Amino acid sequence: RIHICTYNQLVRIVSRSRGFCSMAGEPVTLHIYDVSTNPKIGKINEALLAVGTGAFHGAVEVFGAEYSYGFVQDGTGVFSNAPKACDMHVYRESLDMGTTSKSKEEVKQILEEMRQAWPGKDYDLLRMNCCSFSAAFVDKLGAGPVPSWVTNLAGAGATVQDGLMQAATQAVALSILAKAKAGEVDTQYNIQ
Repeated sequence: RIHICTYNQLVRIVSRSRGFCSMAGEPVTLHIYDVSTNPKIGKINEALLAVGTGAFHGAVEVFGAEYSYGFVQDGTGVFSNAPKACDMHVYRESLDMGTTSKSKEEVKQILEEMRQAWPGKDYDLLRMNCCSFSAAFVDKLGAGPVPSWVTNLAGAGATVQDGLMQAATQAVALSILAKAKAGEVDTQYNIQ
């Protein structure tokens, strides 16, 4: 693969290779994994990427650690591990999200706030997942944005689910109206 880098990325690469840090800030990297350790998912994602989506696990690296979110019965769902080393999924690629001007202490504070706001029991495959966490974290760091293809599949699923729920609600409402017109509601509730 050929990777095209921006001017800021090139400055960071050259600065680090010369042994000093760029004034641009701390790098923020989004690590993308194929969901699960099943190799078939990688092949499915290749096909899904052609239409701008996929089934991914996302995690954000900043200050040498990787942070993500997942389901746990008790406590926060926010967890960390070494970069590119989440053993529940298969590493795919890394995306440069730019830099953050936040200090290490400020990042720790952001993570503490997110630990409170992202309990593991609230994990939802479509609405509150590792990719939505990563997008929110990148945003709070002042970097990004996370590319839409990372979150598209969950967003599409949530839209379908909302549509089905709305259709079901409308079907129930229509059923009640039909019963009312047929006089069944009056009989059921003894209305005279």
